[in-house]
Amino acid sequence: MLIIVNGFSCTGKTVLADRLSKKLNLPLFSVDSLKEMIMDSLEGVLSVDALFHKYSQFSYNFIYSIAEKLIEVGYSTIIESSFHNNETNILRINSLHDTYGIPVKQIFLYANKEVVWDRIQKRKKERHSGHTDLTMTYENFLYKMESSKKSPLDIKGELLKVDTTYFEKIDLEKIIEFSKS
Repeated sequence: MLIIVNGFSCTGKTVLADRLSKKLNLPLFSVDSLKEMIMDSLEGVLSVDALFHKYSQFSYNFIYSIAEKLIEVGYSTIIESSFHNNETNILRINSLHDTYGIPVKQIFLYANKEVVWDRIQKRKKERHSGHTDLTMTYENFLYKMESSKKSPLDIKGELLKVDTTYFEKIDLEKIIEFSKS
């Protein structure tokens, strides 16, 4: 089984994916975690800003590759990121579904834009210095939210949408049951 935790920045993807990983005893691979390791490795050697899109692309490729290797030998896994609903992501995930006959469960997180903006501001102190949202203005944030038209991936499998505006009120047991079924 492949569980995908998806959504806009600061909707709680990493927190939820980590909780699911522990509750379901499944490995979790996060694109941001991998990007941060790459940024740390390149710090002082290359301009991290100049390479942002390249290491993002590498991180997605790596996550898909690891997920496929695990699925190939019968393990379920969780992948987490702000996946764009583009042809590359759709083809890669549908290929895993078709090739290995695995169930795909997508958990799409969303929240009120003002709450998301507030979360972005609050996490700036803890956020890795290589992330582009650290210098984002409110106008850029609104543009990014509107232009990205963040939506669930148009992939084969099941979809659960979760409003995380009030993260403390999400029904973790319902999400776990969805992920297990």
